[in-house]
Parts: sequence; C-alpha cells; structure tokens
Amino acid sequence: MKTLAFSLIMLVSLAAPGGSQDHATPSDRTWGIVNGRWWKAVSAEIRIGFVQGYGIGHSLAVAEGPRCTEGEWFKGDPSNGEVRAALDKFYEEPANASIAVTDAIEIVALKFNGRTGSQIELETTLHRKASTMAPESKKP
Repeated sequence: MKTLAFSLIMLVSLAAPGGSQDHATPSDRTWGIVNGRWWKAVSAEIRIGFVQGYGIGHSLAVAEGPRCTEGEWFKGDPSNGEVRAALDKFYEEPANASIAVTDAIEIVALKFNGRTGSQIELETTLHRKASTMAPESKKP
C-alpha cells in the first residue's frame, strides 16, 4: 500500500509541471489533497497531467491487486480530455469546490459508468459533508 501511495504522489507530482500542487493554499486542499478550488485555478495542461498521472497510478494499483483498487473506476476507455472536461463541469457547481479531486474523479466515474442521477447525487452529497469535517475547513 505504501508503494501505491508513493507511486500516486510521484505520478501526480510529475504530471503537474512546475510543482503547482506544492503552491496550493490551505483552502485549495481537503484532507491534504487538492480540491476544486485548485482545479479551477490551474491550467488545462496541468489538469490533463493530473488526470493522466492519476490514471497511471490506478493502473499500478490494479497491478498490486484488488485490495488497492477500492472505489469506482471508469468502465470503457474515456480519454484524459473527456475525464478532464467532466471534472471541469463537476466543479462548475460552487458547492463542489471543497471536494478533493481524487473523490471527484470517483464521482465522475459513476456518471461514465451509467449510475443513476440519485446515486451520483448521494455520493456527491456525502463528499460535500465529509469535506466540511476536513481540518482545512476549520476557521482559525
């Protein structure tokens, strides 16, 4: 599991030229992971790099075995651009800004995989609520 986490961190870091993730402000993170505020602030190239790096990390996790691949993943083979566009649309809703990008990817995968609107809304609502409990959401 540590290998998976390290691989994901390295891939996302490599996919974000200039270390853009390192410059995220506390409000750009939820549970330490960049969120929709960060997503909307970075260039399309960095967003594509993030999606690509996350996808590669997921492929490595699959190689590690089923215990490393919890959560929803994309059925079919959407392009990185299609996933980026779906995340852009997801973050158009201001209420989704505090949802971590990694969680948003899973929510977007639900839609790609044909889940019902009520299933997607339930998952989104759960992640919105969870983000309010993140340390970064606490006012000093």
